[in-house]
Amino acid sequence: MSSRSAVLSWLALAVCAAAIAFAPFVLSDYDLVLGFGFFVAAGLAVSWNLVGGFAGQFALGHSMFVGIGSYSVAVLTTFFGVPAILAIAIGGVLSGILAALSAALFLRMRGAYFSVATMGLALVCMAAVIVTPSLGATAGIILPGDLPIDDLKLFWICGGLALAVTAASLAINRSGFGLALMAVRDDEQAAAESGVNPLLAKCLIMAGSGGAVGLFGGLVALQKLTVEPYSAFSFSWSIAMIMMSVIGGLGSVFGPVLGAAVVFALQQALDELPVWNLLVTALLLILIIRLAPGGLNAVGGLAFGSLSRLSRPGGMIRARIPDPKG
Repeated sequence: MSSRSAVLSWLALAVCAAAIAFAPFVLSDYDLVLGFGFFVAAGLAVSWNLVGGFAGQFALGHSMFVGIGSYSVAVLTTFFGVPAILAIAIGGVLSGILAALSAALFLRMRGAYFSVATMGLALVCMAAVIVTPSLGATAGIILPGDLPIDDLKLFWICGGLALAVTAASLAINRSGFGLALMAVRDDEQAAAESGVNPLLAKCLIMAGSGGAVGLFGGLVALQKLTVEPYSAFSFSWSIAMIMMSVIGGLGSVFGPVLGAAVVFALQQALDELPVWNLLVTALLLILIIRLAPGGLNAVGGLAFGSLSRLSRPGGMIRARIPDPKG
């Protein structure tokens, strides 16, 4: 990423921060709920992309971090009276610790073995909750209805968190740590020979990714005021993160946000037609993989670059007339 692109990226984040701060003054209550849903989708996609895109580790078990974050908030606020914000933070820390431990256990595995192992751990976590009566078993937990947090606060908190995760993704992408992750993704053995510790790099990014997903899981619990194992640990969370990242642009900074916007818009437009919703999203995913492996982010970048070249003086002429020297 060039210096000019970096400046534009940080400027875009600043504009988004201002928009999130002032948008509630012109949005309806329903719009705030929709905004919250989009921020959750975007934040989850960006968080998963840190592992799946930057580090190239195709994790299928990120749904367990949604569940850990959700249940942490439910248990701490309902049974111990812990303030909601503190409960969210604790859920994020617990998710990050579990993510780091799972990385240490599974990241020596390669390819499908790692993917299946993470999915298996997510199923183990769900089963553990189901057989634990103190956690509500299959019925789940209903959170207190008098928590001092409403749709407006959830909009701001979730929007700020999604923005923070995206900013962290941008910073990592431009850092030495980001380069190390991409080296591990492209050729782990060569990265190790050049001085990178692949296991440490993957553990760190897995911890950050899992912790962020846990924070969003806690926010979802506060918004719904109820948690139950089959939805909190649902594999559909992992599938959604992967689909949004791939559609938007796997391994890019803003691609997952773009993918989340497209998928979320389709879900809202086809809300009353769930089968068509799934069909259209799946077809879009297939088309992206087949025709534009770099995702919508790469397509947009190519289109913008072409327009920029054609808009320069003589750009149209240079595009049509070959260079006589070449």
